[in-house]
Amino acid sequence: AWQDLQRVPCVLEQLLPLRAELSVLVARGADGQLVHYPVQQNLHRGGILAVTEVPAPDVPAEVQARAVAAARQVAEALAYV
Repeated sequence: AWQDLQRVPCVLEQLLPLRAELSVLVARGADGQLVHYPVQQNLHRGGILAVTEVPAPDVPAEVQARAVAAARQVAEALAYV
């Protein structure tokens, strides 16, 4: 496969049986304050992102809160500003 791709830099993602893919866009200030857009749901066709729905439809509030908490944890761990 590496030869077929002409040895260019690639990102390999594991195929997972996901029910849905969610995204959370955040902005974090130098003071640590974090804000976010509504949780988004991504729909793929043939493995390619086709549509992003905002806000994510039919996603329970608990799942949305967990997604935001995960995004916050990543932003804080990376000291993202």
